[in-house]
Amino acid sequence: MNYLIRKVVRSRSGGRFTDIEEVTQFKNCGKGIFFPEKVSGRAGLRGEPFESQSETLLSAIEVNAKLPPEVFRLRYPDGIMLTDAVRGTMYKVNSDGQPLTAEKPLGSVPPPVPSQAAGPESGAETSEEPSDISRWILPISVGLIVVAGALAAYRRWKSRGH
Repeated sequence: MNYLIRKVVRSRSGGRFTDIEEVTQFKNCGKGIFFPEKVSGRAGLRGEPFESQSETLLSAIEVNAKLPPEVFRLRYPDGIMLTDAVRGTMYKVNSDGQPLTAEKPLGSVPPPVPSQAAGPESGAETSEEPSDISRWILPISVGLIVVAGALAAYRRWKSRGH
């Protein structure tokens, strides 16, 4: 157990937020195999008491147990186009992954039509966003303050008799 990971410390937001998870109990699964069984966690802002605490208990841990073959059975949506990058082909399959159409080499089939679910502008050409008028408020305000200051300085200079 000396080399097992016992504690994980994650810092986010430039180190302001800390998340700590610590294994507090291991299960001896036999033959030198130890598995985390109980994990305590806490999270919060740096320098403050932890805001949240958690405890995770893993049960029914079995190592090297026999698994039923259907655990590894992949299910597909009926009629989906399957891309086989190893063989460089694509074809439609049924829910069991059996081919429904002949294989076609990749690159010979045009890309699918964009979904209309995203709205009528889906797939439309990207255009530049119109500029926001509020981005001009600060430069114009500063300019007006500078002009007002210059006019005030000119009036003061004139009033002194120059």
